[in-house]
Amino acid sequence: MVLHYNGTKLPFCVKFAYSLADNVEITQVWKYEQIPNNSEFITIKENWKIGLQFYVVDEESWDSESYIEIQTSLFDEADNQTTLSYKLTTDDNEIQWIYSDINEGVYPWRMGSYLIDIYYKGEKYTTAIKVAPTHLNSKQIEQIHSYLQGVAEGIIYDYVLSNQSYSQITSEELKTKWFYEYARFITDTQNLIVYALSKIEKNPYTQITNEYKQSKQIGKIGIKSVKWELMNGYSDSGKYFNKVKSNVYNTLENKWIKYVVYNWKSEISKALTLIRRNHQILQEETLTLEQKRRELESEKNRLNKKWNIAKTVILNLNSQILIKEKEIKEKMGILNQHERWINSLDSIKNRMVHLLANSFLSDIQIGQKKPLLKQNVYFLLDELYQESKKIKENEGNKKRLIKIYKPTWLIFEYYCLFTTLNILKELGFDSTEGFHPQMLDQFYENKIPSGHKFTLENSNSIIHVWYDKYHAHSNNEASEKGELFFTNLLKKRPDIKMDVYKKVDNGDLLFKDSIVIDAKFRKLQSIYSKDYVKDTFDQLISYNQFFYSGENRMYNSRGSIVNRVICLYASEDGTAVKQVEQPITFIKLFPEIKDESVIEVGKKELKEEFIEWLDGVI
Repeated sequence: MVLHYNGTKLPFCVKFAYSLADNVEITQVWKYEQIPNNSEFITIKENWKIGLQFYVVDEESWDSESYIEIQTSLFDEADNQTTLSYKLTTDDNEIQWIYSDINEGVYPWRMGSYLIDIYYKGEKYTTAIKVAPTHLNSKQIEQIHSYLQGVAEGIIYDYVLSNQSYSQITSEELKTKWFYEYARFITDTQNLIVYALSKIEKNPYTQITNEYKQSKQIGKIGIKSVKWELMNGYSDSGKYFNKVKSNVYNTLENKWIKYVVYNWKSEISKALTLIRRNHQILQEETLTLEQKRRELESEKNRLNKKWNIAKTVILNLNSQILIKEKEIKEKMGILNQHERWINSLDSIKNRMVHLLANSFLSDIQIGQKKPLLKQNVYFLLDELYQESKKIKENEGNKKRLIKIYKPTWLIFEYYCLFTTLNILKELGFDSTEGFHPQMLDQFYENKIPSGHKFTLENSNSIIHVWYDKYHAHSNNEASEKGELFFTNLLKKRPDIKMDVYKKVDNGDLLFKDSIVIDAKFRKLQSIYSKDYVKDTFDQLISYNQFFYSGENRMYNSRGSIVNRVICLYASEDGTAVKQVEQPITFIKLFPEIKDESVIEVGKKELKEEFIEWLDGVI
């Protein structure tokens, strides 16, 4: 196949390869401003091994300065979207590997479309790729994302707005996802905004008018000068009524610019307030994590001096320390970005305050109607302001061609979590804890924190739903942490774990048992085989080994507290919706779209499992 630009053949090829024999080739490129919206870009599968073939069709066409840049969904510490860059080669059998192993680094794309820029002999050509989920189609993933967002917001609003201590918070204030893109936009356009503000301050638009002023020196005489002299006569002081030209600042254009600057300053102040609020919360969380990390290091040093310590104990501490260090690094990256945003927004806001208070704008009324702006810098400032408003309203132009989602495995994990919470709500349980105003910020900004607990209850029982909770290694460790559960497993953090307690007349709670739910965004055949035990199935079996360290229990038992382990997987491979392979229950869970209607496959079966589990405590 041949690569074309505007009907002309180009002397190089671009392919995305799974192997030399299995690749997809780009056949069309454009200038950036010419890319049609309905282009059918090539599609690659998310999380598959993938490489690039970028080579010339003949050696005479090779250029040492030519290269290709591919947009990714990753951001560096300065919050700049990273790109992958590869040189042009002469070998059509050479694959420059982008992602070659599931354990090697981070896959560079999430579901979405990404621009590709090709620089060849001084010319720049542009195209794009689509990254599609492996086991579901794009429409299903969009439905999962929409469903997740609606359920998440609904559950959080239900709790937050019904909680008296949060009663002053409006639903609009909870939807704070906009201010991150808003801050990013202000930072990206800071130089343009400063340029426009400075130009307007130094060279404001004025209208020239004729005025008459008294002066001791004779100047230009007009008809009003003559009339003034006839009426007043010649003054003994020798004053003259001269005609002079004056610059008038109180124009429609300047009134509108004052409106823009005044309102923009207020919106930037609101964004700053929200960022600083989250910044403070994140600082406190980081300090807590750092304290926990130091405690774990101290405990590790103490135990290393002991003789005959179980290997799993040290491995457990090492795992916890690594988890804390990773969480601290992630939060520090966000904190650093917050500080850059705060500095940028503060700088712009202060310039606007100065312009309003110390320039010609201080004596001008605020306009209400936008006039035709013929001056370039006036038009530029207004255009930037209007675009910032669109971003706040979630309508702004995006650098990405379509919305880039969270990784599909994480979307599926959230889908399983909120489907679980929604089923419990349908069974008559009300949310009482774990839903706070910052949860939407966490949800949109990064992810729901590991170890987060949701509490739901009815008149008879209480359920704790744990998300990605790292459990204690021993009974003693659980007691020291004030926790009730432990396991000696190396993998101690199932995706979802639910613990149910029965209420008794004296106000105590009796622990019944637990369910472990693990979300696997893959096909069933990659999890389970009748012929041999796969690693993933072995991991699922091990989740039966959780223990309770408390006293009040419905049944007198010191054994495992896990009632059942449920594996939720996403696939359309013709398997039954529910399949039990002792001791694991597999349920296929995903929204199926038929004739524009949505069928939540697997939800009914999951609900039946919950009803059976909760028998006697609902």
